Amino acid sequence: MADATVERVVRARVLAERDGTVWPGFDEDVIFELAIERALLTLTKADGPFPAGPTIWKEGNPPGT
Repeated sequence: MADATVERVVRARVLAERDGTVWPGFDEDVIFELAIERALLTLTKADGPFPAGPTIWKEGNPPGT
């Protein structure tokens, strides 16, 4: 993670969600960002905003579009 502020926020969120109890090595673990431009989701049955069959999500589009 290149942004120290974002890393602090992520670590604080994990600590808050786990009531301060984290795994050994948490402080040394690397926080990284995964940027995805598009993804393919294939469902056999519709689920929420996603129809049955293939759905291609592209960056900037809300789920299900």
